Amino acid sequence: MGLKEDLDTATVSQMNIRPPVTIPRTATVRDAVDAMRFAGLGCAIVVDNEKKAVGIFTEGMLRHALNESVQILNEGLESQMVARLPWVRPTDPVKMVLEAMEEHNIRFIAVLDDDRRVIGITGQKTLMEFIAEYFPREVFTQDPTGVTTSHKKEGA
Repeated sequence: MGLKEDLDTATVSQMNIRPPVTIPRTATVRDAVDAMRFAGLGCAIVVDNEKKAVGIFTEGMLRHALNESVQILNEGLESQMVARLPWVRPTDPVKMVLEAMEEHNIRFIAVLDDDRRVIGITGQKTLMEFIAEYFPREVFTQDPTGVTTSHKKEGA
Protein backbone atom coordinates (compact mmCIF):
# COMPACT_ATOMS: atom_id res chain seq x y z
CA MET A 1 0.00 0.00 0.00
CA GLY A 2 1.00 3.59 -0.51
CA LEU A 3 0.59 6.78 1.45
CA LYS A 4 -2.79 7.68 -0.08
CA GLU A 5 -4.26 4.29 0.74
CA ASP A 6 -2.90 4.37 4.28
CA LEU A 7 -4.40 7.80 4.88
CA ASP A 8 -7.74 6.17 4.03
CA THR A 9 -7.26 2.96 6.02
CA ALA A 10 -4.92 3.72 8.94
CA THR A 11 -6.77 4.95 12.01
CA VAL A 12 -6.08 7.92 14.22
CA SER A 13 -5.15 5.49 17.01
CA GLN A 14 -2.12 4.46 14.92
CA MET A 15 -0.77 8.02 15.06
CA ASN A 16 1.35 9.43 17.86
CA ILE A 17 -1.53 11.04 19.74
CA ARG A 18 -0.24 13.54 22.27
CA PRO A 19 -1.55 14.07 25.80
CA PRO A 20 -3.94 17.03 25.75
CA VAL A 21 -4.03 20.18 27.79
CA THR A 22 -7.53 20.31 29.24
CA ILE A 23 -8.85 23.23 31.19
CA PRO A 24 -12.25 23.92 32.75
CA ARG A 25 -14.53 26.38 31.02
CA THR A 26 -14.54 28.47 34.22
CA ALA A 27 -10.78 29.13 33.97
CA THR A 28 -9.24 32.43 32.90
CA VAL A 29 -7.29 33.02 29.72
CA ARG A 30 -4.15 33.30 31.88
CA ASP A 31 -4.86 29.83 33.34
CA ALA A 32 -5.06 28.40 29.82
CA VAL A 33 -1.85 30.13 28.73
CA ASP A 34 0.01 28.84 31.79
CA ALA A 35 -1.21 25.27 31.17
CA MET A 36 -0.29 25.44 27.47
CA ARG A 37 3.17 26.82 28.26
CA PHE A 38 3.80 24.15 30.90
CA ALA A 39 2.83 21.35 28.48
CA GLY A 40 4.58 22.89 25.47
CA LEU A 41 1.39 22.77 23.39
CA GLY A 42 -0.21 25.48 21.31
CA CYS A 43 -3.77 24.75 22.36
CA ALA A 44 -5.99 23.79 25.26
CA ILE A 45 -9.20 21.80 25.07
CA VAL A 46 -11.90 23.40 27.19
CA VAL A 47 -13.98 20.88 29.15
CA ASP A 48 -17.14 20.94 31.23
CA ASN A 49 -17.66 19.45 34.71
CA GLU A 50 -17.98 15.95 33.20
CA LYS A 51 -14.65 16.38 31.34
CA LYS A 52 -16.46 16.55 27.99
CA ALA A 53 -14.95 18.81 25.34
CA VAL A 54 -16.87 22.05 24.84
CA GLY A 55 -14.32 24.17 22.99
CA ILE A 56 -10.75 24.94 22.07
CA PHE A 57 -8.38 27.81 22.80
CA THR A 58 -5.23 28.21 20.69
CA GLU A 59 -2.12 30.36 20.62
CA GLY A 60 -3.56 32.07 17.54
CA MET A 61 -6.65 33.05 19.52
CA LEU A 62 -4.37 34.38 22.24
CA ARG A 63 -2.47 36.58 19.75
CA HIS A 64 -5.74 37.96 18.42
CA ALA A 65 -7.09 38.64 21.93
CA LEU A 66 -3.86 40.34 23.05
CA ASN A 67 -4.11 42.72 20.10
CA GLU A 68 -7.33 44.01 21.67
CA SER A 69 -6.12 44.26 25.26
CA VAL A 70 -3.61 42.72 27.64
CA GLN A 71 -6.40 42.72 30.24
CA ILE A 72 -7.94 39.81 28.33
CA LEU A 73 -5.60 37.53 30.31
CA ASN A 74 -7.74 38.04 33.41
CA GLU A 75 -11.05 37.40 31.64
CA GLY A 76 -12.94 34.14 31.51
CA LEU A 77 -11.71 31.63 28.98
CA GLU A 78 -15.23 30.84 27.83
CA SER A 79 -15.52 34.29 26.23
CA GLN A 80 -12.38 33.66 24.12
CA MET A 81 -12.65 29.97 23.19
CA VAL A 82 -14.22 28.60 20.03
CA ALA A 83 -17.08 26.23 20.76
CA ARG A 84 -17.00 24.64 17.29
CA LEU A 85 -14.31 22.14 18.17
CA PRO A 86 -12.84 20.07 15.30
CA TRP A 87 -12.42 16.50 16.50
CA VAL A 88 -11.93 12.89 15.45
CA ARG A 89 -12.35 9.51 17.11
CA PRO A 90 -9.46 7.04 17.50
CA THR A 91 -11.22 4.73 15.02
CA ASP A 92 -11.52 7.39 12.29
CA PRO A 93 -9.18 7.23 9.28
CA VAL A 94 -6.09 9.47 9.38
CA LYS A 95 -7.38 11.36 6.34
CA MET A 96 -10.09 12.85 8.57
CA VAL A 97 -7.37 14.68 10.53
CA LEU A 98 -6.13 16.27 7.31
CA GLU A 99 -9.66 17.10 6.16
CA ALA A 100 -10.56 18.67 9.53
CA MET A 101 -7.38 20.77 9.52
CA GLU A 102 -8.15 22.06 6.03
CA GLU A 103 -11.85 22.66 6.66
CA HIS A 104 -11.35 24.58 9.91
CA ASN A 105 -7.98 26.15 9.02
CA ILE A 106 -6.54 24.94 12.32
CA ARG A 107 -3.38 23.06 13.35
CA PHE A 108 -4.88 21.08 16.23
CA ILE A 109 -7.57 18.41 16.26
CA ALA A 110 -9.00 16.93 19.46
CA VAL A 111 -9.27 13.15 19.74
CA LEU A 112 -12.47 12.33 21.61
CA ASP A 113 -14.26 9.17 22.66
CA ASP A 114 -17.92 8.52 21.86
CA ASP A 115 -18.98 10.51 24.94
CA ARG A 116 -16.94 13.58 23.80
CA ARG A 117 -14.36 13.04 26.54
CA VAL A 118 -10.84 14.07 25.56
CA ILE A 119 -8.40 11.26 24.79
CA GLY A 120 -5.62 13.31 23.24
CA ILE A 121 -4.60 15.88 20.68
CA THR A 122 -3.38 15.44 17.13
CA GLY A 123 -2.86 17.70 14.18
CA GLN A 124 -0.16 19.19 12.02
CA LYS A 125 2.91 17.83 13.81
CA THR A 126 1.46 14.35 14.37
CA LEU A 127 0.30 14.14 10.76
CA MET A 128 3.75 15.13 9.49
CA GLU A 129 5.33 12.44 11.70
CA PHE A 130 2.91 9.87 10.25
CA ILE A 131 3.75 10.94 6.68
CA ALA A 132 7.50 11.04 7.39
CA GLU A 133 7.41 7.29 8.02
CA TYR A 134 6.90 6.87 4.26
CA PHE A 135 10.08 8.77 3.41
CA PRO A 136 12.71 7.50 5.89
CA ARG A 137 15.67 8.28 3.63
CA GLU A 138 14.53 11.83 2.95
CA VAL A 139 13.76 12.89 6.52
CA PHE A 140 16.90 13.56 8.56
CA THR A 141 17.63 15.18 11.89
CA GLN A 142 19.49 18.49 11.79
CA ASP A 143 21.82 19.65 14.51
CA PRO A 144 21.26 23.10 16.10
CA THR A 145 23.62 24.78 13.61
CA GLY A 146 21.39 23.72 10.71
CA VAL A 147 23.93 21.33 9.20
CA THR A 148 22.49 17.92 8.33
CA THR A 149 24.75 15.42 10.04
CA SER A 150 22.52 12.57 11.17
CA HIS A 151 21.05 9.89 9.00
CA LYS A 152 18.41 8.98 11.56
CA LYS A 153 14.86 10.06 10.77
CA GLU A 154 13.24 12.40 13.23
CA GLY A 155 9.69 12.76 12.02
CA ALA A 156 8.42 16.25 11.51
